Order: sequence, then C-alpha cells, then structure tokens
Amino acid sequence: HGRAREDFSADSMRRGADGVDGDGVAPLVALLQRRPADVVAVAGMSLQTRRLYEDVRLLVDDHCARNSGDVMVTYAQDDAARLWWDCDAARAELPAMRREERYCVAVARMLQDAPAAYAALGPDVLKLRLHPAQRLVDAAALLPAVQRAFTNVVAKTGVDVNLAAAHPHLAHVLPFVAGLGPRKAHAILSRVSPSDPLESRNDLVTRKLCTRVVFVNCASFLRIRPATADALDATRIHPQDYILAYKMALDALDIEEDDEDSGRRRPGSKHGPARYVAEVMRNAPEKLDDLDLVGYAEELKRKHLLKLETLKFIKHELQHPDEDPREAFEQPDDRRVLEMLTGEIIGETLREDGSSLVSATIMRVQPRFAIARLDSGLEGFISVANVTDYRIEAVSDELSPGQSIVAVVKRIDLEKMSLDLSMRQADIDEAVRRSQSTVPDASQVDKYFDLDSESVLRERAKALKQKSTARMRTIPHPLFKPLNSREAEQYLASRPRGDCVIRPSSRGVDHIAITWKVAEGLFQHIDVQERDKPSDTALGSTFLVGDAA
Repeated sequence: HGRAREDFSADSMRRGADGVDGDGVAPLVALLQRRPADVVAVAGMSLQTRRLYEDVRLLVDDHCARNSGDVMVTYAQDDAARLWWDCDAARAELPAMRREERYCVAVARMLQDAPAAYAALGPDVLKLRLHPAQRLVDAAALLPAVQRAFTNVVAKTGVDVNLAAAHPHLAHVLPFVAGLGPRKAHAILSRVSPSDPLESRNDLVTRKLCTRVVFVNCASFLRIRPATADALDATRIHPQDYILAYKMALDALDIEEDDEDSGRRRPGSKHGPARYVAEVMRNAPEKLDDLDLVGYAEELKRKHLLKLETLKFIKHELQHPDEDPREAFEQPDDRRVLEMLTGEIIGETLREDGSSLVSATIMRVQPRFAIARLDSGLEGFISVANVTDYRIEAVSDELSPGQSIVAVVKRIDLEKMSLDLSMRQADIDEAVRRSQSTVPDASQVDKYFDLDSESVLRERAKALKQKSTARMRTIPHPLFKPLNSREAEQYLASRPRGDCVIRPSSRGVDHIAITWKVAEGLFQHIDVQERDKPSDTALGSTFLVGDAA
C-alpha cells in the first residue's frame, strides 16, 4: 500500500504508425501483464500531458481489449504531490528515489488514500487552494477549521490501526481520530507493528495503549483488520453496542441464545454470538431486513435506552461492512484538467466576461491571426479583427514572433484548451475599468450576499475616509487646531469662557466647524459651510454659518 514496486523511464508512449513504437510502449504493456491494475494515473505540469494521456489511454484500452480487462485511465490530482515531492519528509522517507519518482509515488498515494496524502503535508496544506476566499482568512484561524474537516472525514472512514503501523505514510491521519490527537496517536503507533499487531479493539486497553476513557471516545473510529477475534472490530460499530449487534445477528438467523453464548457475550470473544455476526455478514446480510427494529427499539426504550438510530446504523454496517461513505470518485472534467495542468483558475485568473487581463508572448503570426502563449502554457488565438481598434490588412503589420503583449480573454475553449484573446485598446480599457471597480457585479455575487448592507458599509467607510482627510487639513489661522469635537472640548476646558477653536468638520472638505466655550462645562459646535473653493484643501471665499454641528 503506497509502495513503489517497479519503475521505468521513457521518452514516448506512442505507437508508431510505421510500426516503430515509442520506447515506453513495451515496458508499460509488460508492466500491465505482470501487475494487473485497477487504475492508471497520468499527471503532469503542462498541457503537453494531454498528449501523454491520450497515448497511455490507447495503450491501456488495447491491453484491456486483448485481455478482457477493465482498467480506468484518469488524470490524477497532483497539488499535494507538488508540495510533498521535494520536502524534507519525502527525502527522508524515500532517499534513494529521484524527485520525479517521489512525485509519481505521491500522485499514486493521493489516488489510494487522499486524506493520508493531505494530512502528510501538515500545516503546508494551507498552501493548497482549498477555497476561493481562503486568502481572506488568517492562517491561524483557517488551520483549525481544516483540521476539523480532517476529523470529520476520518470519522466517516475510520483508520486501520495495523495498516497505519505497517505503512508510516498512512499514520498521519491517526491524530485526527476523535479522542486521540498527536500525542496519543504516537503512543499507540509506537507499540504496534506488523510483527505485533492488534488482534482486537480490546487490545487497546489490555495492552495499556490508552486509558478506558480514551478508548470509549475513539474505539468506533479505529478498525482492526484482519478482525480475527470479532468481525465487529472492522466496522464502525462502537464496542458498547456490540451486544445489540449480537442480538440482531441471533434474531436474523433465528437462533435461540443458550446459556453458553450468554456467558461469552463480550466484545472481542471468538466464541458465542460473535461467530453468528460473522456468519450474517458473510452469508445472510439480507436476513437483517426481516428484523423489527422499531419493536426492539421500543423494548429498549422501556429500559431508558434510545437506540432506534443506533439499530439502523448497526444493520447498515453489518450489511455493508466495507462501504466507503464518501462520494464516488469522478474523472476530472475538461475544466478541472485545464486547472490542474496550467494552474489557471477559471472564474479567478481566467474569466470570459471581458475583465480578465493576461500577458503573453506571440509565438506564430499568420496573415489573418496570431497565436500567443501565456506563462501557464495556454495558447490564445488573436484574430485580425481583435488586434487593434482600427482596421489592418495583416496581423504582421502590428505583431511579430517573440513580442510580449497584454490582452483580454474573450472566450475559453475547454475542448481545445485554448483562449480567444483581444488586444483592442477599447477592450483593454474596459477590462481595466472593471477590475478597478469596487462594486461587484450582481450576477457574480452569492445569492445570499446582502448588497444593500454592503452599500451602507461602503458609505460609512467613505465618511470615515472623509473624516480622516478632514483631520489632516490645515488652515492658516491662529485659532485653527486639527481636533475633533471631543478633543476641542478638552482643549477649551482650561481656557477662559468665550474662547473658541476653528477645526475640521466631519461633514466633508467643504465644511469647517467652530467650537466655543459658552460656560464652564458648556460648549457649542457651529457648522460653517464654505463656498467658492478653488480646491478641496483651500479655504472658501464665502462662508455660510449654519446650525450647530
């Protein structure tokens, strides 16, 4: 699990039309013959990977047709592999491998066990693009949320303790088991090995790997495989509910519980009802459908035990012991493939609404069009009509190979993995204007987003900005002080009655305020509007004394 068995390097996986195949064709076909596979993954860091994918797919399809096999060929997610392949942990675990080989191992591990691959990154998992808005959240707040997500996934799937002890790269998920954590997980792994595995969940307590309280918290998330003592140890059923599973198995098989079985009804026993649970799971899971779980739950309710949902869960686990509750794997669509191979994000770095500016280099020029290439490897098509705002006869009149340009994305062709670009100045100006706009387009805003509340907040921010600007204003007058209303009152508190202060106004740059001391502890704030101002910072030539500010 997760170990590299064989490797080879090649320059081409393409079958030759003239009978001369690429140097990787024979090794790949021989490998499929020796080691039957379920999945062949293709990954890479450029759009050239598409050619490799097609070559490999044709080879695998031909192999399956000749051998009546069924092997899926898929693009593989490699975001975690790009972070892991050259880190210290990767070099320490696989010191004899080259960087490219470690990359392949990481890609394969991602397909086999994605939670373990992501957990191996530790805090570096935040370097991945997990959400479009994650850059707006502080890392110290985001990491605990991501760790809770790991805990939820592990709670759904469970962790095979013996497998984690045998394969260190799988051990990274154990700390996310509810009730454990890094310290307790390390304590368990340090005392479990392939030569000394756990035989039952009870071993966690009898071998003093954890306390009884910790055992109660984490037991249902720790799977023991092979479950030699009790088949329930490989399920997500909690040991406290084993007795209910035993009873359901006995009733499903229509077996009366005898005194011997009653005395041996305990978790981890190889005898008694545990053997009937294994029989039901293996040979007669459909018999559980005949049980009256509601009636049994009512009987338990009279004993002050609310167990109907638990009984339903036990039935499901017994009928589907190896089910993975996560969503089924789906091959990435064209949009996802483009994002994986180029690093571009549709809707963020690339948009079709005319607001996405990109830089590119002209690669080829023809009379009626030019081809430009972005730094990400994407190629863009520029028609003669989209080169300038005015009419030109040939693209070569304006463009030449090697020229650096700025263009606007007009269309994204996912099938061809290419773009339609425009260099027209009108399109570029519009893209700049839209990118600088602070008001979002209503069609691109989440339906629950409150645009009215945002407008109010923007007005408040504008007022605060004006107030800040007013505070910085300077007027050449001996009574002028850069104070607000409260500061002006504090300043005049020790001054004689009748003194006043001219100060900036919070109403904007076309207002000033006068605060004067009427009596001890009594102040009046007067608003003065300025007219005929040559500029925002200059003093007006006409003043209108209004109501109190």
